Amino acid sequence: MPLNGRTLLIMAALLALVAAATVAAVHQGRARTAAPAAPSPPLVGVTLQRTTFDLRQTLGKPTVVSFFASWCPSCQTEAADLVALAAAHPEIAVVGVAIRDRRADVERFVAEHRVPFPVILDETSAAADGWGVVGIPATFFLDARGRTVTSRVGALARSQFEEVLNTAL
Repeated sequence: MPLNGRTLLIMAALLALVAAATVAAVHQGRARTAAPAAPSPPLVGVTLQRTTFDLRQTLGKPTVVSFFASWCPSCQTEAADLVALAAAHPEIAVVGVAIRDRRADVERFVAEHRVPFPVILDETSAAADGWGVVGIPATFFLDARGRTVTSRVGALARSQFEEVLNTAL
């Protein structure tokens, strides 16, 4: 099928749009990684042990905040590496936030994975919404002043946790 002038013009315009969108996306990604640490949203909630957790308790320590759910396969995959990270780095505070999950299911998840850090129940996902969580697992890395340095969505392996700790905190 021969291409006429109008078809070529439309194809050129579409190609220009794709190129512009790609350049904008690359520029946005760089801006995000180069941005200074931002103050983290508040995080206060009731833990599985029925105590109140306030993120301000971790000031003075780098902190990892992990949003997850017991029913999430990627969260299941990541759990062992996050637990190992917490054990290997007692100088870091780690807190889990279970999103839209039932207490019994979260308790089973915590027991199965031997989670040693506090886990907040976020049954309505109000905390996740406040942090802008768009997918789980979502991990936020905070510096000792409580500022979000970087975040990741998706399961992280132990080596990835370590890499972020070494470069960002």
